Amino acid sequence: MTFCADLQGAVPLPDKAVDTIFCCSVLEHTPEPWRVLPELHRILRPGGHIILSVPFMYYLHGWPHDYFRFTRFGLTRLAEQAGLRVVRQINGGGFVRMACQTVSMAVTAMMWTPSAPWLSTIPTSLLYRVGRLFDRLDRNGLFSQNIHVVLTRD
Repeated sequence: MTFCADLQGAVPLPDKAVDTIFCCSVLEHTPEPWRVLPELHRILRPGGHIILSVPFMYYLHGWPHDYFRFTRFGLTRLAEQAGLRVVRQINGGGFVRMACQTVSMAVTAMMWTPSAPWLSTIPTSLLYRVGRLFDRLDRNGLFSQNIHVVLTRD
């Protein structure tokens, strides 16, 4: 089933109707994101899961409707206020990987050709490996690009 709905309180599903919800890079585009998780809680069955990803250090995108960035603490607070529990949290990316991503986009734009797409993929692949290597040094996730969480309704 496919439909379009306002996640801030108008999802056309009955209470406790859904087992799993995947919500990736949506909360930052909602004017009132604190209203989204209570609505997802409403439609989630007990024992169900929400897989949620939000940006932390990320470029402006989807403007003019890019409103928020979330810390792991803020996301946990929003989840708990909605009656959800954090099962797992993973910080994705980091400061170095973000810099490498910016360079790789420029490299791809300049070097990519349909006849030899590997000309751009080889250097960008190396940049991502360097980024991952250095971002491991940020054990506390202070410079995460994204925060990924799995939430549950008990």
